[in-house]
Order: sequence, then structure tokens, then C-alpha cells
Amino acid sequence: MALHAKRRRVELDIILDQQTAQHIKELGDQLAKTLSSKVRTEGGNPLAEQYARQIEQLREESMEDTIRLTVEALPYSTWSQVITRNTKVVDGVAKRDIVDTVQDSLRAMIVDAKPESATIEEIIDVIPELTDGQLTPIWTTILELNGTLVDPKAALESASRILHGSSKS
Repeated sequence: MALHAKRRRVELDIILDQQTAQHIKELGDQLAKTLSSKVRTEGGNPLAEQYARQIEQLREESMEDTIRLTVEALPYSTWSQVITRNTKVVDGVAKRDIVDTVQDSLRAMIVDAKPESATIEEIIDVIPELTDGQLTPIWTTILELNGTLVDPKAALESASRILHGSSKS
């Protein structure tokens, strides 16, 4: 049997209209705040529903200005090459250009993109035009997929102790 690593994939929306993206984020903050409050009525939480409807409406309205990517974690050697190519040592301090790193990473990570009419190079070319607020979620996703330790050993051992009554440490 041939072994194959299955790398994680996630969907990532890039809303190119900064104003809309900011408005959705602010509504999301209000929705989270409303959901965490203890104010409820018999019919649920009407304020939360209002925020959710507004977010959905903005999402629908911004679809023309949204790129939806499916991205996949990189194998270690590829990720290491991306980091090495985009890190420069200046006065003894390693400095990484985030825009270049995002562009380089996405070239290798994009599995699917919508709209289908957008080529990978067109998507890559728009990255430098994004604001920090638009770029940061992309960078965070790239780091979470490629830089987060995935070691299930402790969870597996805990589950085994609970299910099988073993007291091994």
C-alpha cells in the first residue's frame, strides 16, 4: 500500500472592496458581542438575527468583488523554501517581506479559485494592492496551515487513558 500525506485544506475569501470587508467585520464584531450577551427572548435573539442578515446581504452584494480560494498546506520542504526565498538578513536581523511571502505561498497553495475566470497570476498580482486589514487574514491562514504544530500525541494518549482506564503518563 502506498502511503500519502493528506494536507489540510481551507477555503479563504478575499473581499477586494475594503469598505465592504470592513463593514462585514464590524457587523461580525457586533454579532459576536450580541451572541455573548445574556439578553434573549422567546424567539431567540432578534438583534443577532438582524446582524446575521446584514452580513449575508453584504456577502451576496460583494460576490463580484470576492475571490474564493481553496488553499492546501505545503509540504515542509516547499514551505521552508518559501520562507528562505523571502527572508533577508539586514544588519544581522532576519526580515521577511510579508507581501512577497504571501504571493509565493499562494502560488504553491491554491488548489481552486472562484471565479474561475481569475487566473492564479491575476490573484497573485492583486495581493500588493490589499490593505493590511485585507492581507492579515490571508497571512494568518497561511501560517496556520503551514506553521502550526500538528502533534496529536497528547490528545491520543489522554483519550486512551479515559477510554481504556490506563494511568500511563
